[in-house]
Amino acid sequence: MDKKYIKIVVGLAIQNEIRNRSFNQKLYNLYTNPDLSAIGALHDQLVLSDNHFDRETAFWLELALDLTPPKINILNTIVELQEMEVLLLDLMWKVNPNYQRDFNNWLNYIINTVHSIQDGFIIDAKIMASLAFEYSRKQAIIEAMNVENKNPQLRYIIDLLQRETLRCFEQIKLIPHKLKISEKHKDVVLKIQEILIELMQQKLRERYKKYASLISYLIQKLDVSQRHLIRSDLKVEKVKKEFDLITRYLERTIHEISNSNILNWIRNINKRINDLQILLK
Repeated sequence: MDKKYIKIVVGLAIQNEIRNRSFNQKLYNLYTNPDLSAIGALHDQLVLSDNHFDRETAFWLELALDLTPPKINILNTIVELQEMEVLLLDLMWKVNPNYQRDFNNWLNYIINTVHSIQDGFIIDAKIMASLAFEYSRKQAIIEAMNVENKNPQLRYIIDLLQRETLRCFEQIKLIPHKLKISEKHKDVVLKIQEILIELMQQKLRERYKKYASLISYLIQKLDVSQRHLIRSDLKVEKVKKEFDLITRYLERTIHEISNSNILNWIRNINKRINDLQILLK
Protein backbone atom coordinates (compact mmCIF):
# COMPACT_ATOMS: atom_id res chain seq x y z
CA MET A 1 0.00 0.00 0.00
CA ASP A 2 1.45 3.37 -1.04
CA LYS A 3 2.44 5.96 1.56
CA LYS A 4 0.20 8.68 0.13
CA TYR A 5 -2.89 6.56 0.77
CA ILE A 6 -1.70 5.68 4.28
CA LYS A 7 -1.04 9.35 5.06
CA ILE A 8 -4.54 10.29 3.84
CA VAL A 9 -6.04 7.70 6.19
CA VAL A 10 -4.04 9.03 9.15
CA GLY A 11 -5.07 12.57 8.18
CA LEU A 12 -8.74 11.55 8.40
CA ALA A 13 -8.09 10.04 11.84
CA ILE A 14 -6.42 13.28 13.00
CA GLN A 15 -9.38 15.35 11.80
CA ASN A 16 -11.68 13.06 13.75
CA GLU A 17 -9.53 13.50 16.86
CA ILE A 18 -9.64 17.29 16.57
CA ARG A 19 -13.46 17.24 16.22
CA ASN A 20 -13.65 15.17 19.37
CA ARG A 21 -11.25 17.53 21.20
CA SER A 22 -8.79 14.65 21.63
CA PHE A 23 -5.05 14.49 21.03
CA ASN A 24 -2.88 11.47 20.28
CA GLN A 25 0.77 12.28 19.52
CA LYS A 26 1.21 8.88 17.87
CA LEU A 27 -1.18 9.94 15.11
CA TYR A 28 0.85 13.05 14.32
CA ASN A 29 4.03 10.97 14.29
CA LEU A 30 2.37 8.59 11.82
CA TYR A 31 1.21 11.51 9.68
CA THR A 32 4.81 12.67 9.40
CA ASN A 33 6.20 9.16 8.93
CA PRO A 34 3.48 6.79 7.66
CA ASP A 35 4.13 3.22 8.79
CA LEU A 36 1.63 0.42 8.26
CA SER A 37 2.80 -1.80 11.12
CA ALA A 38 2.67 1.14 13.58
CA ILE A 39 -0.86 1.97 12.36
CA GLY A 40 -1.87 -1.63 12.96
CA ALA A 41 -0.46 -1.57 16.50
CA LEU A 42 -2.21 1.72 17.34
CA HIS A 43 -5.47 0.46 15.85
CA ASP A 44 -5.35 -2.74 17.91
CA GLN A 45 -4.86 -0.66 21.05
CA LEU A 46 -7.62 1.86 20.34
CA VAL A 47 -10.31 -0.48 19.01
CA LEU A 48 -10.44 -2.28 22.38
CA SER A 49 -10.71 0.97 24.37
CA ASP A 50 -13.69 1.66 26.64
CA ASN A 51 -13.64 5.20 25.25
CA HIS A 52 -15.90 5.64 22.21
CA PHE A 53 -13.69 8.39 20.74
CA ASP A 54 -10.68 6.05 20.78
CA ARG A 55 -12.74 3.47 18.92
CA GLU A 56 -13.74 6.12 16.35
CA THR A 57 -10.08 6.80 15.63
CA ALA A 58 -9.47 3.07 15.24
CA PHE A 59 -12.27 2.84 12.66
CA TRP A 60 -10.59 5.50 10.53
CA LEU A 61 -7.22 3.77 10.82
CA GLU A 62 -8.82 0.53 9.61
CA LEU A 63 -9.01 2.07 6.15
CA ALA A 64 -5.28 1.35 5.85
CA LEU A 65 -5.47 -2.22 7.16
CA ASP A 66 -6.36 -5.56 5.61
CA LEU A 67 -9.05 -6.85 7.94
CA THR A 68 -10.34 -10.39 7.69
CA PRO A 69 -14.01 -10.11 6.65
CA PRO A 70 -16.36 -11.38 9.35
CA LYS A 71 -18.39 -14.47 8.54
CA ILE A 72 -21.74 -12.73 8.68
CA ASN A 73 -24.64 -12.07 6.37
CA ILE A 74 -24.95 -8.29 6.45
CA LEU A 75 -28.60 -8.46 5.36
CA ASN A 76 -29.35 -10.67 8.37
CA THR A 77 -27.56 -8.14 10.60
CA ILE A 78 -29.78 -5.36 9.21
CA VAL A 79 -32.91 -7.41 9.94
CA GLU A 80 -31.67 -8.12 13.49
CA LEU A 81 -31.01 -4.42 14.09
CA GLN A 82 -34.47 -3.54 12.79
CA GLU A 83 -36.00 -6.09 15.17
CA MET A 84 -34.07 -4.43 17.99
CA GLU A 85 -35.53 -1.08 16.92
CA VAL A 86 -39.04 -2.40 17.46
CA LEU A 87 -38.21 -3.86 20.87
CA LEU A 88 -36.41 -0.70 22.00
CA LEU A 89 -39.28 1.53 20.87
CA ASP A 90 -41.76 -0.59 22.80
CA LEU A 91 -39.41 -0.73 25.79
CA MET A 92 -38.89 3.03 25.88
CA TRP A 93 -42.54 3.62 26.76
CA LYS A 94 -42.55 1.00 29.49
CA VAL A 95 -39.64 2.26 31.57
CA ASN A 96 -39.69 5.18 33.98
CA PRO A 97 -39.80 8.52 32.05
CA ASN A 98 -36.59 9.57 33.83
CA TYR A 99 -34.73 6.92 31.82
CA GLN A 100 -36.38 7.44 28.44
CA ARG A 101 -33.80 9.88 27.08
CA ASP A 102 -30.94 7.36 27.11
CA PHE A 103 -33.20 4.62 25.76
CA ASN A 104 -34.16 7.00 22.95
CA ASN A 105 -30.50 7.73 22.16
CA TRP A 106 -29.75 4.00 22.15
CA LEU A 107 -32.64 3.49 19.71
CA ASN A 108 -31.56 6.35 17.43
CA TYR A 109 -28.02 5.02 17.12
CA ILE A 110 -29.39 1.58 16.19
CA ILE A 111 -31.57 3.23 13.50
CA ASN A 112 -28.62 5.28 12.19
CA THR A 113 -26.45 2.16 12.07
CA VAL A 114 -28.97 0.52 9.74
CA HIS A 115 -29.24 3.60 7.52
CA SER A 116 -25.45 3.94 7.29
CA ILE A 117 -25.03 0.29 6.23
CA GLN A 118 -27.79 0.61 3.65
CA ASP A 119 -26.23 3.81 2.25
CA GLY A 120 -22.79 2.20 2.06
CA PHE A 121 -21.22 4.49 4.69
CA ILE A 122 -19.33 1.76 6.54
CA ILE A 123 -17.24 4.03 8.79
CA ASP A 124 -20.39 5.88 9.86
CA ALA A 125 -22.07 2.51 10.52
CA LYS A 126 -19.19 1.49 12.80
CA ILE A 127 -19.34 4.80 14.67
CA MET A 128 -23.13 4.56 15.10
CA ALA A 129 -22.87 0.94 16.27
CA SER A 130 -20.16 1.96 18.76
CA LEU A 131 -22.40 4.72 20.11
CA ALA A 132 -25.34 2.31 20.36
CA PHE A 133 -23.13 0.00 22.41
CA GLU A 134 -21.98 2.96 24.55
CA TYR A 135 -25.56 4.08 25.28
CA SER A 136 -26.70 0.54 26.00
CA ARG A 137 -24.33 0.64 28.99
CA LYS A 138 -25.27 4.12 30.26
CA GLN A 139 -25.93 4.53 33.95
CA ALA A 140 -29.60 5.30 33.27
CA ILE A 141 -29.99 1.92 31.55
CA ILE A 142 -28.35 0.14 34.50
CA GLU A 143 -30.62 2.01 36.92
CA ALA A 144 -33.66 1.10 34.85
CA MET A 145 -32.71 -2.57 35.09
CA ASN A 146 -32.39 -2.29 38.87
CA VAL A 147 -35.76 -0.54 39.12
CA GLU A 148 -37.35 -3.25 36.99
CA ASN A 149 -36.33 -6.03 39.37
CA LYS A 150 -40.03 -6.40 40.09
CA ASN A 151 -40.65 -6.93 36.38
CA PRO A 152 -38.35 -9.80 35.33
CA GLN A 153 -39.66 -9.83 31.76
CA LEU A 154 -38.73 -6.18 31.21
CA ARG A 155 -35.34 -6.71 32.83
CA TYR A 156 -34.76 -9.73 30.59
CA ILE A 157 -35.54 -7.71 27.44
CA ILE A 158 -33.12 -4.93 28.47
CA ASP A 159 -30.38 -7.49 29.14
CA LEU A 160 -31.08 -9.24 25.83
CA LEU A 161 -30.92 -5.98 23.87
CA GLN A 162 -27.64 -5.06 25.56
CA ARG A 163 -26.10 -8.38 24.56
CA GLU A 164 -27.48 -8.15 21.01
CA THR A 165 -26.19 -4.57 20.63
CA LEU A 166 -22.71 -5.75 21.62
CA ARG A 167 -22.89 -8.76 19.28
CA CYS A 168 -23.94 -6.63 16.30
CA PHE A 169 -21.27 -4.04 17.10
CA GLU A 170 -18.59 -6.76 17.22
CA GLN A 171 -19.69 -7.90 13.76
CA ILE A 172 -20.04 -4.49 12.16
CA LYS A 173 -16.69 -3.18 13.40
CA LEU A 174 -14.93 -5.98 11.46
CA ILE A 175 -16.47 -5.13 8.07
CA PRO A 176 -13.51 -4.25 5.82
CA HIS A 177 -13.59 -0.98 3.90
CA LYS A 178 -11.14 0.89 1.70
CA LEU A 179 -11.12 4.32 0.11
CA LYS A 180 -11.06 4.47 -3.66
CA ILE A 181 -8.95 7.49 -4.47
CA SER A 182 -7.73 8.23 -7.97
CA GLU A 183 -3.92 8.24 -8.10
CA LYS A 184 -3.91 11.66 -9.77
CA HIS A 185 -6.00 13.15 -6.94
CA LYS A 186 -4.02 11.87 -3.95
CA ASP A 187 -1.78 14.95 -3.90
CA VAL A 188 -4.85 17.20 -3.96
CA VAL A 189 -6.39 15.32 -1.02
CA LEU A 190 -3.14 15.57 0.96
CA LYS A 191 -2.93 19.32 0.38
CA ILE A 192 -6.59 19.76 1.37
CA GLN A 193 -5.87 17.82 4.55
CA GLU A 194 -2.89 20.00 5.42
CA ILE A 195 -5.09 23.10 5.18
CA LEU A 196 -8.01 21.44 6.98
CA ILE A 197 -5.94 20.25 9.93
CA GLU A 198 -4.33 23.69 10.25
CA LEU A 199 -7.73 25.44 10.20
CA MET A 200 -9.25 22.99 12.69
CA GLN A 201 -6.36 23.41 15.11
CA GLN A 202 -6.37 27.22 14.92
CA LYS A 203 -10.14 27.42 15.36
CA LEU A 204 -9.72 26.02 18.89
CA ARG A 205 -7.33 28.80 19.91
CA GLU A 206 -8.53 31.87 21.78
CA ARG A 207 -7.07 34.43 19.35
CA TYR A 208 -9.13 33.00 16.45
CA LYS A 209 -12.51 32.94 18.23
CA LYS A 210 -13.55 36.25 16.66
CA TYR A 211 -13.22 34.64 13.22
CA ALA A 212 -14.78 31.29 14.13
CA SER A 213 -17.62 31.58 11.59
CA LEU A 214 -15.20 32.32 8.73
CA ILE A 215 -12.89 29.45 9.69
CA SER A 216 -15.87 27.11 10.17
CA TYR A 217 -17.08 27.91 6.65
CA LEU A 218 -13.67 27.10 5.18
CA ILE A 219 -13.50 23.85 7.17
CA GLN A 220 -16.96 22.82 6.01
CA LYS A 221 -16.26 23.45 2.33
CA LEU A 222 -12.83 21.81 2.37
CA ASP A 223 -14.25 18.81 4.22
CA VAL A 224 -16.95 18.43 1.56
CA SER A 225 -14.27 18.68 -1.15
CA GLN A 226 -12.17 16.04 0.59
CA ARG A 227 -15.15 13.69 0.90
CA HIS A 228 -15.92 14.04 -2.80
CA LEU A 229 -12.33 13.14 -3.68
CA ILE A 230 -12.23 10.00 -1.53
CA ARG A 231 -15.50 8.60 -2.91
CA SER A 232 -15.58 5.98 -5.65
CA ASP A 233 -18.26 7.98 -7.52
CA LEU A 234 -16.03 11.06 -7.69
CA LYS A 235 -17.43 14.10 -9.51
CA VAL A 236 -14.60 16.61 -9.96
CA GLU A 237 -17.05 19.35 -10.90
CA LYS A 238 -18.51 19.23 -7.39
CA VAL A 239 -15.05 19.77 -5.90
CA LYS A 240 -14.39 22.70 -8.22
CA LYS A 241 -17.73 24.19 -7.18
CA GLU A 242 -16.74 24.01 -3.49
CA PHE A 243 -13.41 25.73 -4.24
CA ASP A 244 -15.23 28.42 -6.20
CA LEU A 245 -17.65 29.01 -3.29
CA ILE A 246 -14.67 29.45 -0.95
CA THR A 247 -13.05 31.99 -3.29
CA ARG A 248 -16.23 34.04 -3.61
CA TYR A 249 -16.88 33.87 0.13
CA LEU A 250 -13.41 35.17 0.94
CA GLU A 251 -13.75 37.96 -1.63
CA ARG A 252 -16.82 39.16 0.29
CA THR A 253 -15.51 38.71 3.83
CA ILE A 254 -11.73 39.05 3.91
CA HIS A 255 -11.93 42.85 4.31
CA GLU A 256 -13.64 42.31 7.68
CA ILE A 257 -10.43 40.88 9.19
CA SER A 258 -8.76 43.65 11.19
CA ASN A 259 -5.87 41.64 12.64
CA SER A 260 -2.98 41.85 10.16
CA ASN A 261 -1.43 38.52 11.17
CA ILE A 262 -4.71 36.64 10.77
CA LEU A 263 -5.39 38.51 7.51
CA ASN A 264 -2.07 37.36 6.08
CA TRP A 265 -2.75 33.82 7.29
CA ILE A 266 -6.17 33.72 5.58
CA ARG A 267 -4.67 35.17 2.40
CA ASN A 268 -2.11 32.39 2.47
CA ILE A 269 -4.90 29.83 2.94
CA ASN A 270 -6.76 31.37 -0.01
CA LYS A 271 -3.65 31.17 -2.21
CA ARG A 272 -3.16 27.51 -1.32
CA ILE A 273 -6.79 26.78 -2.21
CA ASN A 274 -6.39 28.61 -5.53
CA ASP A 275 -3.32 26.48 -6.22
CA LEU A 276 -5.46 23.40 -5.58
CA GLN A 277 -7.86 24.50 -8.32
CA ILE A 278 -4.95 24.51 -10.73
CA LEU A 279 -3.83 21.04 -9.54
CA LEU A 280 -7.34 19.70 -10.07
CA LYS A 281 -7.46 20.64 -13.77
